[in-house]
Amino acid sequence: MINPKEEYGLPKTQRLLQAAEFNAVYSRGMAYHHRFLVLFLLPKDSTDRRVGIVAGEKTGGAVKRNRAKRLLREAYRLNKNKLVQGLDMVLVAKKGLPELTFVEVEKNLLYLFKRANIII
Repeated sequence: MINPKEEYGLPKTQRLLQAAEFNAVYSRGMAYHHRFLVLFLLPKDSTDRRVGIVAGEKTGGAVKRNRAKRLLREAYRLNKNKLVQGLDMVLVAKKGLPELTFVEVEKNLLYLFKRANIII
């Protein structure tokens, strides 16, 4: 039986945690741009699917950056089981994302996933 926390949560094993991991995805991965976010993808040989979520200062102040990361994290968490295995990805929030509703963020994220051809 699958642990519900692993299936629906976002444990450390499913996150990019170190700067070197982020830099590897930025430098060797593919980038898919959208008006409110950027998706960086790096395919891997393993069956892991890991994500890192970033919101820079251009996104806004601390409150807006945290909201942007929360929205992206939740949209990813609810849709991660629709994605292929063996990926490292970084989601970068852009200016304007914190003003969107959750439904709009999820729609934009799914659009990028389809564009990158990583949805099962």
